[in-house]
Order: sequence, then structure tokens, then C-alpha cells
Amino acid sequence: MKLSNRQKAILHKAAAAAGHDEARRRQVQRSIGGFNSCCDKSVTREGFIAVMAYFEGECHGQLPGFTPGYWFGQSLRAEPLDALKVSIRREAQALGWSEGDTESFLASEHLSRGRFRRIQEAPPYWLSRLLDALKAIRKRREKDPAKKGDDHARPATV
Repeated sequence: MKLSNRQKAILHKAAAAAGHDEARRRQVQRSIGGFNSCCDKSVTREGFIAVMAYFEGECHGQLPGFTPGYWFGQSLRAEPLDALKVSIRREAQALGWSEGDTESFLASEHLSRGRFRRIQEAPPYWLSRLLDALKAIRKRREKDPAKKGDDHARPATV
């Protein structure tokens, strides 16, 4: 994809707002977005959004002309698998689980039966099942707070 003139202008303004000169902007484009120039045909939507989200982070979450967190939200929508992993992390933290606890639950008999031992290995289908299970456990805990210490408090290790 080629960037439109408007996208190019937004990218240049974002870099300037973040306090980067042209050399640093190009370095960010290459390392984060995967493209050398704004005119490069290798520019992807995801790469452009990733660069804009980086500049937004450099501006403390607010780029001039955009609502706070706009590009961060766009980056989550551009990479749905990453958004799913973030949601899984949040749900697990709400349950008081570590990443190891969550991965043990993913590999348990209740979920994938050992097909996937790590969150990074699991395809989107299994990640969405994991997220649904974590939400169900949290809702069950909220409904009956006395069960916080039961066998659903931590997953059994495989």
C-alpha cells in the first residue's frame, strides 16, 4: 500500500510532536513499521499504525488532533491476536494468576488437554476459548465470593 498525502503529513507531524528529527523518524519507520520511506510500496496498514502508536506513546498518549489513546486502540484492532492476549492477561491478573498459572490452565484437561503449553503457541480459536473460560471463572467468583479459596483459585499444573 502507498500512504496517502494526508497519512504522510500526519506521520511527519506526529514525529515532530514527539520531538524526533527526520533521521530518527526514518529509524522508527524501519524498526517498528518495517518500511524505509513514506513513499515505499512495502508500507502496510499495520506498520503505519504501529509507528503512529509509537509516536503517540512518545507524546504521553496524546497526538495533536487525535483523541487520547486513539492510535493505541487502532493498533489493538489492527492486530486482533495481540488484543486477545492483552485481554487474557487482564483477566488472569483480575483472578490473581501469574502467566505460568494461565499457561497451566491452557494446557490443562479443562481446556486444550496439553495441545498448547504456552499462550504464544495457541491459535486464535484456543485463545478465545481461554479468554471465555477466564471470564466465566471471574464471574463465578464474583457471584459467590466464598469460593475464592476453592479449587478454581489456581489451575492444577500439568
